[in-house]
This record gives sequence, structure tokens and C-alpha cells, in this order.
Amino acid sequence: MLCLSQSVGYAIQALTCFPDDGKSRLVREVAEEAKVPAAYLAKLVKRLADAKVVISRRGIKGGTWLSRPAKDITLMQISEAIDGKKWLGKCLMGLKECDDDRACPTHEFWKVARAQIEEKLNSTTLADVMAFEKARLAELLAMTPPVPPTCCNGDHSCNGENNGGEQHHASAPETCENAPSGDAPAHQDGQGCCGGEHHHHQ
Repeated sequence: MLCLSQSVGYAIQALTCFPDDGKSRLVREVAEEAKVPAAYLAKLVKRLADAKVVISRRGIKGGTWLSRPAKDITLMQISEAIDGKKWLGKCLMGLKECDDDRACPTHEFWKVARAQIEEKLNSTTLADVMAFEKARLAELLAMTPPVPPTCCNGDHSCNGENNGGEQHHASAPETCENAPSGDAPAHQDGQGCCGGEHHHHQ
């Protein structure tokens, strides 16, 4: 399949996590956010720094930041920083001796397709990818249904009201005392207020 390598994909994904205002971030923080293995990302950042796509400094006040605005960093520059300047092969079939004079069966097709790929990567910037990711995240959040409030009974079956539209109130527990106090009338027939009998000792 003709596509950017996984390493280039990781690099682009990680670069979108850097602020576009030149503020620095730690590689391990970016790795966690971009879901890229930290040790692997550290190697990619070194290649990006060697190609002057990012600036990286070690130490207590160190960090990594974009070397220039995201709109001035192209996908081609990122691809060449990771996979080298000749990452897009001259021949689709991988033949060493393939040119206009000695063309393979796919030479003319690949000649046109390669030029289109190069033009697209040179015209697409990191800022374009950042804008795409921002729009995609906003769309996902818009599609996420709101979580209903939890009812008093521990589930989402009511919102302070029962299914009949009436206000839901928890019943107060009944209390009683076995012996009357003060001026309260005594229970008849030896029955307590909760229906239990009172046993009188002689």
C-alpha cells in the first residue's frame, strides 16, 4: 500500500500536540497524549531536531518546541526528516534501472502519481492537520449524548420525578415507642403503634 510510514504518522501525530506559539513541552507528556511509545518518540524527535523541524533542549529548563509556525512546516519536510529525502522511490516496482529510456511497465503511471504525491505533501502543512484534528474532536463531542443525572435511587430512571410526572419523595420511616409518654393516649387492646402487642409483667 502506498502511504506514509508508521514512523512518519507517529511524528505528525505527536507534532500536532505541540503549541503553535513556540511554548515547549516534555516529550514524555506528548507521547502520552499522542499515544506513542515514549522511547520511540524520543528517537523521532531527535530526527526532527536534526532536520530543524523542532528545537529540543535538555536540562531542568529544557523541552521541545516547534522551530517555526505550524503553517510553515509541511508534511514533506516531516516525511523527509523521518525517512530521508529519497523515501518516495523512483520506481514503483523498486527497480534500480528504471527511467524514461528504460521504463518498467508502471513507469509512466508512477512518474505522474509521484509528482502529485510530492505536490500534495508540499502544500499540506502541520497547521492543516491541527485544524483537521480540532474539527474532528469537536464533531465527536457533538455526537456524544449527555449523561442523565443520577436519581436518588441510584439509577437514571428519574430526574427528581417518577414516571407519572409526580414529584418523587422518599417515605419517612415510621417510628413508635412501646410505652406512652406524657399525655399521649395509650393504645387500645394492648396493641402497639406498629401492630405489635405489649406484654405487661405482673
